[in-house]
Amino acid sequence: NLHKKYPDNLEFEGKFIAYTLQQKTPFATTNNLSYKTVKTKEDLLLWGRTASKIYKTYDANFIFESFKMDLRKNYATYFIFYKGKNPVGVSQVIRGAGYSAVYWVGVLEEYRKKGFGTEITKQTLNYEIAHKHNKFILTASDLGLIIYKKLGFKPIETFYEYNIKD
Repeated sequence: NLHKKYPDNLEFEGKFIAYTLQQKTPFATTNNLSYKTVKTKEDLLLWGRTASKIYKTYDANFIFESFKMDLRKNYATYFIFYKGKNPVGVSQVIRGAGYSAVYWVGVLEEYRKKGFGTEITKQTLNYEIAHKHNKFILTASDLGLIIYKKLGFKPIETFYEYNIKD
């Protein structure tokens, strides 16, 4: 453990748990949400603006600059979810090493506690299953953990993040 070895140099940032799931059949969904896969710069700008409202510590421009190279790659897919014409949430999948890593699953605050987080997760997983990807991995926040456990994700590893003290 790094913190035990260098206690004066590191400060605890957070505890994270990785979860895994293997799923070959699609999840049942309510079809309350539609989604669009991000294909253009304009789509990614909207994805970034929506994600920055969900994850307030990230600026929309930072998000766009961080992910713009992914538009030309087939290892990443970004999703914008809509209720009618209104964006309500986002998700991202990065593929590699035989797994689809599910990230950035989030719902705008005014749409939370209405089942949209579960729907976004199911539809993201179903997209991957339809494209013959059936092994998933993710790390979960406390908000998402309830959803992921309900869908069958199991913990596989705990890791800790530290920052170097100034």
